[in-house]
Amino acid sequence: CLTEKFERMDSPVVKEYGNCGQTFNVIQQLCEGHNATNQDLLREQPTASGNINIVHLGVDMLVFAAESTLRLQRMDNIEVESVQASLQFLIESVQGPCPKNQELIVASDAVHVLKNILSAEFPNLAPDEAERPGARLKHKVWKSSILLLMSCLEQRRKKSQEDKVGHFNRTTCTER
Repeated sequence: CLTEKFERMDSPVVKEYGNCGQTFNVIQQLCEGHNATNQDLLREQPTASGNINIVHLGVDMLVFAAESTLRLQRMDNIEVESVQASLQFLIESVQGPCPKNQELIVASDAVHVLKNILSAEFPNLAPDEAERPGARLKHKVWKSSILLLMSCLEQRRKKSQEDKVGHFNRTTCTER
């Protein structure tokens, strides 16, 4: 619960966040080059006895990590890097475009969460080379948030997608 006392991550949790980022990077690579077959397989596996919707799980991870502006404000580098990895995976899962993955993301809470990310300042990030608190990483995650929104509208097929994303505050995007 976010109202409880906030505690920094210990080493095993930091390791798990690192593993999470690596996993997102691997599954992102499956979609590189707008590989429609792999994009669809990440959502549903028609020849398997069961189905694991990895795109939906990626959205769930993003929503869990960024559903609260308070949680975003408390994030350190490893947590923001994990959010960045999930954003990169989701971007690759929809570009090409992949209409069913676009619809899945737009129908989820991801659009709301992207608004939270774009309004977050991430004050707990470690300084980068320019001695500014995480400026490079902060801008990277903002850029990825905007790119995911744009990718969900790529060759949009349904007016409902445009309507849902269209309610997004355009000023927030242009300020970032």
